[in-house]
Amino acid sequence: MLIYLVGSGGMRRFGQVIVFLLASFTSATAQEPMIYSSGQASCLTWIHLDREDGPLRYPLYEWVMGYISAFNQNAAVEQRVTAEEPDLYKWLLRFCEGNRDALRSTAAAALVKEFSGKR
Repeated sequence: MLIYLVGSGGMRRFGQVIVFLLASFTSATAQEPMIYSSGQASCLTWIHLDREDGPLRYPLYEWVMGYISAFNQNAAVEQRVTAEEPDLYKWLLRFCEGNRDALRSTAAAALVKEFSGKR
């Protein structure tokens, strides 16, 4: 895998993959909940990947959609997030632009708080 990335002239992509993977292996402190997978990636990481329109942005976005889906699965009907995906995506990108150091999990929680129960 590494040979393919480096051999194809993808040094920049290789760096992005390394940053993404390192972000995925951080651990939570005793005061923070354990966040798994790409929920640990920073908003800044996602902004950079989004601007390049690369395939690595999709796992970060899909993680948030899974977070919202899990919330909706467990929420009362009147509290569910019912906004359209393009609106959620735009809101998420704006949130991350203003909170570049925030984790994706923090962005997802803020999105749910913003859209929960709005019809």
